[in-house]
Amino acid sequence: MDILLTVIGIIIGSAISLVAIRINKHYKGKIEAKQQEMIEKAKEEATEIIAKTQARVKEIKKSAREENTRIEEQLEVLKKTLEFKNGILTKREQRNTLISEAYNKVKIEIRKTKEEMDNMEKEIVEKLKAKTALDSESAKKAILDQFKAESDIKKAKLVQQAEEDAQENAMTISKNMLKGVIQKLTSASSVDKNSTDIKVKNDKFKGFLIGKGGSNIEFFESLLPDTEVIFNMDPDTIYVAGLNLINRNIGKNAIAALQREKGAIDHAKIKKMVDVAKNDMDKEVLKIGIEAAKRANLKMQVPEDLLKIVGRLKYRTSFGQNVLQHSIEMAAIAALLAAELKADIEKAKTAAFFHDIGKAIDHDIGGSHDQLSKEILEKYKFDPDIVHAAYAHHDAEPQKTLEAMLVKAADAISAGRPGARQESLTSYLDRVQKLEEITKSFQGVKKSFAVSAGREIRVVVDEMTIKDADILALAESVATKIEQDLAYPGKIKVNIIRRTEAIDYAK
Repeated sequence: MDILLTVIGIIIGSAISLVAIRINKHYKGKIEAKQQEMIEKAKEEATEIIAKTQARVKEIKKSAREENTRIEEQLEVLKKTLEFKNGILTKREQRNTLISEAYNKVKIEIRKTKEEMDNMEKEIVEKLKAKTALDSESAKKAILDQFKAESDIKKAKLVQQAEEDAQENAMTISKNMLKGVIQKLTSASSVDKNSTDIKVKNDKFKGFLIGKGGSNIEFFESLLPDTEVIFNMDPDTIYVAGLNLINRNIGKNAIAALQREKGAIDHAKIKKMVDVAKNDMDKEVLKIGIEAAKRANLKMQVPEDLLKIVGRLKYRTSFGQNVLQHSIEMAAIAALLAAELKADIEKAKTAAFFHDIGKAIDHDIGGSHDQLSKEILEKYKFDPDIVHAAYAHHDAEPQKTLEAMLVKAADAISAGRPGARQESLTSYLDRVQKLEEITKSFQGVKKSFAVSAGREIRVVVDEMTIKDADILALAESVATKIEQDLAYPGKIKVNIIRRTEAIDYAK
């Protein structure tokens, strides 16, 4: 039994050993394969690292070479700069040496000249003493008096020449300054007709507005003093006429509102629409005044009721020029001129902006607009210099400050530039007639014709009196005479025409 157990134990042990050996071989193979795989992977990673390292080393070497090259170039530039500066310093030292030598020479010459002058003075004094029997002090005084008299004459001539040069230069500088200011202006023509016409859908509305026996239109016109409603000028159109553009526009808006209403038109409805239009106009002029003050770039805080007066200027024209646009334009011109002449920009700009504020109410209460402007500005406690500059723009009093002169100049520029204002037919005809009379006053002129709305004058001359060589001089003389005697917008072309012909007949 024991032997059997022993044999079985041996067999089982052998089996276990065999299994263990097989298992060991199996895992050993796997471990070796895994190790081989890891070794291969490590080799690949090592190869990749080496390749990256080599590439990085190449980049570092390349960067180092480029950096060395850049540093060498900078050093070369620095070297050249230092050489250049050394050259400048050397030249400066040489120049200073030359200046010092020249200065020393001049000092020597001055000393010599002074010694010569002293000797000459002594000599002149001795000669004067010998001839006039004067003592030394009297002789010196006589010489000094003569020298002073000669110096005064020379000084007077120099002062006169300086004044003449200053006047000539001042005119040139002024013209160039004005050219620059005008070229900076970008505003379009400020001519504004402020049309107050209303298109009507049919003639029935006209009848409703007129009312029985004209009662409605009479009541309407009584609510808006100095206005008149015109019905028969054009078909399908109603015009509101009158000097006061505010009332005209209130009337225009009220009539437009009545046209939108349905039903009959009576006095109550008319008064309601006129009141609404007046209220809207009050809001509108405030809005316009605020916008105008912004466009003029005023730094001051303008009271609201004064802004309403400013806004009324949109509905006021002067020779067809919109006064509000004119005021904004003048503020810009005055500011530019003040900047050029180092004057007070804010004073000039503010005075220019408010210079015509009186025109907002002159149709209502009467009086000259410049006096009204002065009273309005004084009421709102403006700076006295601003009040003076605004008041003096039409020479109501002499201009006492530079800003006052600039406001007057700005007014002339804005009002006088081409396209700023409308020209009446009478003044246009007078200008054309005067233009033709000026050209006919020259000897040898047979006829002259103003063409192109007075912007060209064609002068026909006598071919026997005026020769070809004289034409250019005559054109210059005519142009000069026109510039001196005539006020006109833009420029006028002078065209001299000399016609010659020879006629014969073949028989």
